[in-house]
Amino acid sequence: MARLRFATARELIGAFPFARYDLEAKPTEQPPVEFIQSLVAAGAYRDAVSCCAYLLPRREAVWWACQCVRAARKSLFPEEKAALAAAEAWVRTPEEEFRQAAMAFGTDEPTDSAAIWACRAAAFSGGVVSNTPKGPVRAQPEATARAARAAVLIVAAAVERDKQDQYLKTCIDECLRLAREEDGH
Repeated sequence: MARLRFATARELIGAFPFARYDLEAKPTEQPPVEFIQSLVAAGAYRDAVSCCAYLLPRREAVWWACQCVRAARKSLFPEEKAALAAAEAWVRTPEEEFRQAAMAFGTDEPTDSAAIWACRAAAFSGGVVSNTPKGPVRAQPEATARAARAAVLIVAAAVERDKQDQYLKTCIDECLRLAREEDGH
């Protein structure tokens, strides 16, 4: 796999036009993994989750979101199970056919479902995401990250309040594990 794409947290957040709206903390010159670890140490879990979503390449971000949804061990409706399966199918085979299958769930299901947002992360990974009278709308560079972030934060809100911090730490640890793999470590 390729090396991490960003040398600093400031570079990471600066690369995505909407990332700054997802982060309360000011990005620093620290390497992104160290910045995320410092956010966790400060108890800024939402910011750490946001950075995680932007840090990972699209495919890994979708996988991460799916794993975080599954880790919550919440009951899923049949359409949510199918949405996660569609997202995971795209991760295994990141081709247009599978992205389009994920797109079907991404547009027709409720917006308050973490599983649907994980599926949207796959659907928004590239290509045309909508057709309008003015023409096709292409996926924005940060669309997968924002959808993955939404999935993780939505499911975190459903976790028992006294277990939310631990749940988010588990998700962040999984991201950092994936990032280390991405970086060749």
